[in-house]
Amino acid sequence: MESIIGNGQSTLFWFDRWLGQNTNPEMAPNLPKVIPKRPMKCRTVALSVQVLREYILVWDLVDGSELQQGVVGQYHWKLTRSGNCSSKPSYNALFMGTICFAP
Repeated sequence: MESIIGNGQSTLFWFDRWLGQNTNPEMAPNLPKVIPKRPMKCRTVALSVQVLREYILVWDLVDGSELQQGVVGQYHWKLTRSGNCSSKPSYNALFMGTICFAP
């Protein structure tokens, strides 16, 4: 069946054959494995130019990144020398940039 996209509001991104002969899961079978089922059933191709620009921006940032198998991700707290987060520096960070007035 041929798909005529029109405004994109009735063409499903994942299940309609809007990019040719195959659906997106048929072309990229591993991608749907990381997408929750509920959004897959209702996401249409009605995407604004702004959304597409933002997608390309994120893609450019991710391009060239490589996951390191066997290496656990870490977070480094920038507000302490040790890089560890605790309640005192976190509380103090709430007041960064504030002005103290005499009573």
